[in-house]
Amino acid sequence: MFLLIFFLPLATSIQWLQEVSGYNEKDSIKGYSGKFGVPITAIRIDGNLPYRVHIKDSNWLPPVTGNSQNISQKDYAGNGKIIDCISVKGAKYKVHILNGDWTPEISKYNIYDIDFGIAGIYGKPIDAIMINGRKYQVGINENNNINDDFYNDINCNEVYYKCDNQEFIKCGTGLKNVDYQWNIEGMQFACTFLSCCVIGGLGNMTQFIEARDWALQEKYIDDVTTHVNIDYLKLAKLISEKFNTTFHDKWTIYDESFHHFVRNENGTEIFNAAGLGVE
Repeated sequence: MFLLIFFLPLATSIQWLQEVSGYNEKDSIKGYSGKFGVPITAIRIDGNLPYRVHIKDSNWLPPVTGNSQNISQKDYAGNGKIIDCISVKGAKYKVHILNGDWTPEISKYNIYDIDFGIAGIYGKPIDAIMINGRKYQVGINENNNINDDFYNDINCNEVYYKCDNQEFIKCGTGLKNVDYQWNIEGMQFACTFLSCCVIGGLGNMTQFIEARDWALQEKYIDDVTTHVNIDYLKLAKLISEKFNTTFHDKWTIYDESFHHFVRNENGTEIFNAAGLGVE
């Protein structure tokens, strides 16, 4: 007598974000689907046309045409692992690179054409997508939140710089993709505002510049100095809501001196717009 045992694949926990139909990277509510800082692990697209995804450090999954949250190989694209590229037939589309920017628009469906047939960069997780003229939705796994990868260990490189006639050791800001506050696109950025951006989940200079323009328009900051006009953590929360990013509610802004910077829940300094260690 033989006993046959079938092993069914376990469903990976997927949190589906809101379905959208827009195509506007400036509209964080309806213009795209995703949560900045959290990699995408599944995608659904309507239209009954094929689409497929590439798994980071792995392969392209087979094409699918479905648009359902059911656990089926044809209902959505993804296997619970981090996605770095997509290809969609019959639509224009873009993806947002985690810690980076939106890719150029793609209109072809061809995984062998890395320039015009796919959106994304192999090895770089994506955290949002836009598809023109279709309803679509992404799934995430909050356990894959690698937003902390923004942050470097303290690593002074013994290069000196001057600020207000004082010399400091240049240690880096603590953020891999953010320069010193006086070097960001020639614009004025106050340390407090940048600290609010970090607690609000932003992680690169492109996002900081967009947040600056938005906060100026809303009069949350001053025009020239970007001095913060409202409660710091309130602004951080508003930034998180505006850009659909992670709000680090356990992080704090050190404000016991003229210069402000960010500490995590353990009291460790993790972001300083003037260089780690500068007070």
